[in-house]
Amino acid sequence: MTQKELEKYLMDAANILRGMIDAADFKQYIFPLLFFKRISDVWDEEYAEALEESGGDLDYAKFRENHRFQIPDGCHWEDVRKVTVDVGLAFHNAIRGIENANFELLHDIFGDAQWTNKRRISDEKMLDLIEHFSKLNLNVSNLPHDLMGEGYEYLIKKFADDSGHTAAEFYTNRTVVKLMTLITDPQPKESVYDPTCGSGGILLNSVLHLKEQGKEYRNVKLYGQELNLITAAIARVNMFMHNVDEFLVVQGDTLDSPQILEDDELKRFDVVMANPPYSIKRWNQAKFINDPFGRNLYGTPPQGNADYAFLQHILKSLKADTGRCIVLFPHGVLYRDAERLMRKKMIEDDLIEAVIGLGANLFYNSTMESCLLVCRNNKEKARKGKIQFINAVNEVARVNALSYLTNENISRIFSAYRDFAEIDGFSAIRSTEEVLSEQDANLTITRYVSGNGNEKFDVENEVVKFSAGSQEAVEKILDFNEHLTTDELLKEFRTILSRKDSWKPYKFRELVENVSKSVARPSESGIERFVGLEHLSADTFEVDSWGLVSDGTSFTKRFFAGNVLFSKRRSYLKKVGVADFDGICSGDILVFAVKADKKHVLLDAYLPYIVRSNEFIEYACYTSAGSLSPRTKWKEISTYEMRIPSIDEQQIMVDALTKFQRLVKDVSKATSRFDENLKHLNISIINDSIV
Repeated sequence: MTQKELEKYLMDAANILRGMIDAADFKQYIFPLLFFKRISDVWDEEYAEALEESGGDLDYAKFRENHRFQIPDGCHWEDVRKVTVDVGLAFHNAIRGIENANFELLHDIFGDAQWTNKRRISDEKMLDLIEHFSKLNLNVSNLPHDLMGEGYEYLIKKFADDSGHTAAEFYTNRTVVKLMTLITDPQPKESVYDPTCGSGGILLNSVLHLKEQGKEYRNVKLYGQELNLITAAIARVNMFMHNVDEFLVVQGDTLDSPQILEDDELKRFDVVMANPPYSIKRWNQAKFINDPFGRNLYGTPPQGNADYAFLQHILKSLKADTGRCIVLFPHGVLYRDAERLMRKKMIEDDLIEAVIGLGANLFYNSTMESCLLVCRNNKEKARKGKIQFINAVNEVARVNALSYLTNENISRIFSAYRDFAEIDGFSAIRSTEEVLSEQDANLTITRYVSGNGNEKFDVENEVVKFSAGSQEAVEKILDFNEHLTTDELLKEFRTILSRKDSWKPYKFRELVENVSKSVARPSESGIERFVGLEHLSADTFEVDSWGLVSDGTSFTKRFFAGNVLFSKRRSYLKKVGVADFDGICSGDILVFAVKADKKHVLLDAYLPYIVRSNEFIEYACYTSAGSLSPRTKWKEISTYEMRIPSIDEQQIMVDALTKFQRLVKDVSKATSRFDENLKHLNISIINDSIV
């Protein structure tokens, strides 16, 4: 099979789902199906080889030692293929069986897609997908690891193209990754780490880099952490598809809870390469002030920008002698005044080796320009006390909507860096003393080197770049407006709302229970996190910050993943959250769950929307007592009378609301980038255009 044939085969599978689920969710279904088929076919191949080797010994052919992964009885691809009713359930049971049989290697690797939700993916669609994947044998003889890995990477990129509003979460422009890898130059036996690893492409490029150099690549050790459960699973599958064994990819919040430790401290690495999420605002800044891992080396970043929290995490993760890193950032990290003192201390410690400015559109589905920040703990003698600035803003090619670096672009940038060369209009070298004393720790590249060899600042050029960048925000807003009026799911949502009078009435307590369990000694029970009122928000259901039980707390009230957490104190603040972890919480939080025998009436996913509704909040306020700090009680709030639609209509509403929230987030990100570009234009014109 050729690469093109494989790519068509994979995209045809995705096309089966078009029109049924959002393109952003294709990855939840296609990747698990592909991996399940691959390991089933490889197991068959290994079985046949062992059978031939043993002269037909059936028991020997099944020995664990003969198989990379174990497939329990009833959990093979062909077992699921025989099922025609409740196909999603059969698939779910098979993949969970495989995960349990290979727990250390494959736990959670198939993600958390709703395979049993027939409204989301029907038996008919499941059968179509299974039969499509069954057309080809995906064993190693037919599809060698390199070809299979390339096919998997192709699929990742295509899904990024199809779902731009989530693409940046798991995909970094591969031509930029190639440049990053050339600069850090991972070597055999070294360790490589990506703290926000997405689908694992940056890590895997280290292996490709060594292969291209003809060096031993199988002993390089890859480490990654990824916040999103599905994306972390995609990264792990990506490793297996490329036949990489020496890796560890874990799921979790890198800033709040780094998972890759050694002797209870951050593990140190030879190389760190990363493309952290752009300037996130919702992160646990309060915890970072007293970070237990000592990552606040140079200070605590502002709440509105976590860029320097990620950078300090990376610096703390470097080995003292060989540690070097390269990080893809927006240009704001170079000049923002809020981080000036942190930047100053890093320059004083002589950590910053190079700042490389890249062209526009290299951030996935974003028009903004980006930069590469190169740091090294132990600089070469010639580089000590100096910083190299490379203005590669014009080193970019564009085909249709895609921007990328050509081999020539990569070669010119890398050669300038490698040779530590000063090139008029392209590369300049300045002492750290000059950067500190004359530029007040501002690393804006155009202060040191222009892009054309003549003027250091071009107002017209800056305005043109801003205009191009602002177009993204305009397009996102227009897209949002179009979805509001034409999206079929949102139309169904409005239709259901118009029939609200026909919804069936219930009292809250008929369908919902008050979870009132407590645990006297949380730490002894293995409970790690607690949630206080300060961790709940009126803006999102996500509980993305928390405290650690080990730091001390008086809370004993128990909650479980999926429970709805509601602040009974000052209910008008609308603090509602749904945790994706078990923990304990403040006594001022009511914990709600759908009753086990009422799940056919009320969806778990619908409950948070009831609790966040204006009617529920008003009732909570009405039933609250106390003048200084009014609180409601379960006894009162449980009498709330509500109307709810049918279970199928609830699912439609949840899907519509989820999609709507995703669109809102998409617009918010675009407008945030617009604000950042506007600030950059303002600062550039004021500071750089006069002299």
